Amino acid sequence: MPNSFTNRIIRSTLLACCLAVTATAQAGKVPDLNGIWVIADSFMDRQDGVFLAAPGRAEASERENRLFSMGSPKFKGEYARRSAELQAAEKAAEANGKTLGEPEGDCIPPGMPRFWMGPYAFEILQNAKQINFFQESWDQTRRIYLDGRKHPSPDDVDPLYQGHSVGHWEGDTLVVDTVNISTATTLLGGVPHSDKLSVSERFHLVEPDILDIRVTIVDPDALAEPWIIIRKLRRKPGMEIHDYVCAENNRNHSDENGATQTILKSK
Repeated sequence: MPNSFTNRIIRSTLLACCLAVTATAQAGKVPDLNGIWVIADSFMDRQDGVFLAAPGRAEASERENRLFSMGSPKFKGEYARRSAELQAAEKAAEANGKTLGEPEGDCIPPGMPRFWMGPYAFEILQNAKQINFFQESWDQTRRIYLDGRKHPSPDDVDPLYQGHSVGHWEGDTLVVDTVNISTATTLLGGVPHSDKLSVSERFHLVEPDILDIRVTIVDPDALAEPWIIIRKLRRKPGMEIHDYVCAENNRNHSDENGATQTILKSK
């Protein structure tokens, strides 16, 4: 019969083996997110999968754009007043058959957190140390660093349209934290945000080709409570990202009053 010392060695060896197997199993749970994704059940999701040389795309209707918007944040203070002013101006413009301009009309990318509005396809490129999210609209790229680095000090870097993002895996869920987002970006409806804006995201592959995303937006100056966005993406094998060169077809330009003017090509 083994003595107590031998038993301890056996138990320690078994425990080490179990921990190694568990670590290997957990590592194996990290899902493969590589591929082209679209907002599930959106107008993009209803199109044919292959876009190698397709002549044009289906465009979202006004109703669909509303349907796949990001909900309504609860603003406070001066940001609530700004939101009310913009809503009133938008209604007045619509009554006159016009629309209010937003920075995107001047080819300024939406940035975070409106990156998730789409409306076109997303591409995810993943490796062990980094995941890149590419949004076809405005050629936007987000880089999620998984190598254990920390956010740089705001004093050392300029604010970015997509902010600075670091992430890690909690089992099979990707957790991402984003800060240092440029105040040149806006929240919903063109309302600005403060330099204290931060965004946390949780990505979970619920089916082989269905990715759930929970986005929590916090801004102690602009928001009365965290603004939570739920997104569901569907992977589209065979689909390809297209060029999105805003300046090639920049016909909607915002004038000094914020109204959108149509730029016509000269003959």
